[in-house]
Amino acid sequence: MAFAPDGRLFIAEQAGKVRIFKNDVLLSSSFIELTVDSQGERGLDGIAIDPNFETNGYVYLYYTVPGNPSHNRISRFTANGDIAVLESEFTVLDIDPAEAGVFHNGGSMHFGIDGKLYVGIGDHSSSLDAQNPDSNHGKLLRINPDGSIPSDNPYQSGSFTRRLTWAMGLRNPFSLAIQPGTGRLFVNDVGFGSYEEINDATLPSKNFGWPTTEGQTNDPNFISPLYTYGHATGIDGLGCAITGGTFFNPSVTNYPPEWIGRYFYIDYCGWWLNCLDLSTSQATRLPFARDICVSPLGLTTGPDGNLYFASRDWGTLYRIQYTNNLSPAITAQPISTSAYEGQPIQFTVSVSGATPLNYQWQLNGINIPGANSSTYSIPGSLTSSFGTYHVIVSNSQGTVTSNDVTLTNLGHNAAPLAKILSPANHTVYEAGTTVAFSGTATDAEDGLLPPSAFSWQLYLHHNTHRHGGTPFSTGAQSGTLAIPNQGETSPNVWYRLILTVHDSNGIIGKDSIDLDPHLVPMLVTTIPNGLQINIDGVPFTSPFSQSFVAGMKVKISTINQQINSNAIYTFSDWSPALAADGSVIISEENAIYTASFLATPFIYTIANGSWNDPNTWSCACIPPAQSRIRIAHHVTIPNAYTAIASYILYDPSGQIIWGIGSNLQIEP
Repeated sequence: MAFAPDGRLFIAEQAGKVRIFKNDVLLSSSFIELTVDSQGERGLDGIAIDPNFETNGYVYLYYTVPGNPSHNRISRFTANGDIAVLESEFTVLDIDPAEAGVFHNGGSMHFGIDGKLYVGIGDHSSSLDAQNPDSNHGKLLRINPDGSIPSDNPYQSGSFTRRLTWAMGLRNPFSLAIQPGTGRLFVNDVGFGSYEEINDATLPSKNFGWPTTEGQTNDPNFISPLYTYGHATGIDGLGCAITGGTFFNPSVTNYPPEWIGRYFYIDYCGWWLNCLDLSTSQATRLPFARDICVSPLGLTTGPDGNLYFASRDWGTLYRIQYTNNLSPAITAQPISTSAYEGQPIQFTVSVSGATPLNYQWQLNGINIPGANSSTYSIPGSLTSSFGTYHVIVSNSQGTVTSNDVTLTNLGHNAAPLAKILSPANHTVYEAGTTVAFSGTATDAEDGLLPPSAFSWQLYLHHNTHRHGGTPFSTGAQSGTLAIPNQGETSPNVWYRLILTVHDSNGIIGKDSIDLDPHLVPMLVTTIPNGLQINIDGVPFTSPFSQSFVAGMKVKISTINQQINSNAIYTFSDWSPALAADGSVIISEENAIYTASFLATPFIYTIANGSWNDPNTWSCACIPPAQSRIRIAHHVTIPNAYTAIASYILYDPSGQIIWGIGSNLQIEP
C-alpha cells in the first residue's frame, strides 16, 4: 500500500489489481489490472508513489511477469485521475528470472529522501543467491527512477546487477520503510527457523548474513540486525513473519507526542502490532495492540496522521484512530444487508474506548446468546435470522448502542454443492511432480453448474501459517498443479486445494482436499563427525538429519578446510558424488551423503618450555618446518633462533615469548 500526496491510498492486490481508497470509500473501478503469475507469493507484490506524483502522476509496480521461467519486473505507470494509462507502462527494471521457487519474492519499494528508489528482493527460495553479488535475489537495490544506476552507489565496478546493489544477505525483505526527514532505512526480513529481523540499511554495503547467519551474529563478515524477535504463537512480540513496518513521523497527528519517531511493525501470525522506541542507543520493544486481525500486512503511516494496515485473508483495510475519550464510541457502524436463506452473514462494528469492551448483539431487541464480540456471524441464515440488529457496547466508563441494521430475506436459494473429484483427500504428493485435479458442482435451482462458476485455490501450509491462496484456473473444472521442487524445505508442510463455485445468484459453495507430503529422511555426515556442512547455504554441524519432501532439490556443501582442537581437516570428496553445484534430489534410494576429510594433526604443547626443546611438544621432537602448531602453554623462542611452522593456533592460555633476535617464519 502507498499513499499519494492528495490522501488517496493505492492498494496492490496479489492477483494483479491496484485499488484506490479515496475519501473513505474503496472505488469500484481498479486503477489498473495486470496479467501476472500469482503462484505462491508471486504476483503484484509492491507499489511506490513517485515523490513528484503531483506533477508527473507516476506509480511504480513490482509484479511477476508470466513466462517459463517467470521473472519480476518494476514498471512505471502514469495516472490519469483514478485510472492508469495502460499504454504508459515504462519498464524500469527486469529482475533475474525466478527459477527456484514461487516463494520469497520480496517486492517492497520506497523512495528515499535522496530521490532514489529502494527495492527489496527476496532470495526466490535460492538462499545461496543472497551471497552472490551478481544476482538480484536476496538484495536491497538502489536505482534511479528510470532504472539506471546511481553514480554514488557503493559498487562502482562489476556487473550491472552488482552495481545496483545497496545491501545483501537478505532472505525475504517483504517490507521496508524510510523515515521522513532523516532518511533512515529499515528492512524487515522474514526469517527462516528462528528469528524475524529489522535491519538498519541506512548506510551502504551492509551484508546481513543470510543464509550463513540468522539473527544476531558475531561473524565480522556480517552485520547484526537492529532488532530481532523469535517464533511462537499466542505470545505478544513473538510470531512467524514480519509483514509490515513504518516510521511514525507524520506532519500532523493527534496521537500522543511520545509515539512520534517510533517504529511500528506487525507480524503475520502473531496478529499484534508492536513498536520500537528509537530514542535510546538500543532499540526497545513496546507492546501496542493485540488480536488486530488475521494475516496483517502493509503497515503504513497516512498523511492524516493515522496508522493503516490490511488483512490479507479478510480483504479488509484498517485505520487506527486515537481518542482520549475512555467511554465507548462507535467508529464504524454495522451495515444492513440482504441474504438468501442458508447464506452466511456477518455484522461488524468498530469501537474505541477503554478496554475491556463488552459486546451484546440483539435481534429485534432481544439478546442473542453468545453474540459477545465485535463481529457477529451467522453460518447459515434461517427464517428466524431475519430482522433488525444492533449491538450494545459497554465498559467501565459507559455504554453505547449502534445504529439499527436490517437483514432482509431474499427467499430460499440453496447453496450449490461443490465436489472435488480428484485428487482424493490426503493424496500423497512428491515435489517436482504434477497433480491433476477436477471437480463438479450442482445447484438446486440452476442444475449442473458450468465451468465459468468454478474457481480454485491452493495453499501451502507451513507450521502455523500458510502461503499462496490466490485464485487460479478460474472458469475451469479441471487442470493440473505443478508442485515446485525448490523452496520451503521444512518437513512440516502440506497443501490444501479449495474449490469454490457460485450459482446465478452469487451464492457460493466450497469443497477442499488436503495433499500430504511423502517424507524421506536425509542424513549428511562427515568423516570425522563434528565438522560443518551447509544445507542450501545454512550451516549445520554434522551429523545433520532431517526429513524432506521426496523430490525436493537442495544444495549440499562444506568448507574445504576446517580446524578443531586436534587437527586441520581438508575436504577430500563426497560419497556419493554430488553435481557440480552440490544439488541433490531427495529420494529414498540415496538419502545419505558423506563428506570425507583428510586430517593433518597438530603438534601441540604439553608444558611450558623452549621451542627447540622436545619436552615442550606432544611429538617429543622439535617441530619440523611444515608442522601445524597448537600453542596451549608459554613457549620461548630462544635468542637468535628462527622457528618455522606452516600454521599456528593459539589456545587462550597460549603465549609465545620472544628471545632477542628470535623469529617465527610461517611457510604454508
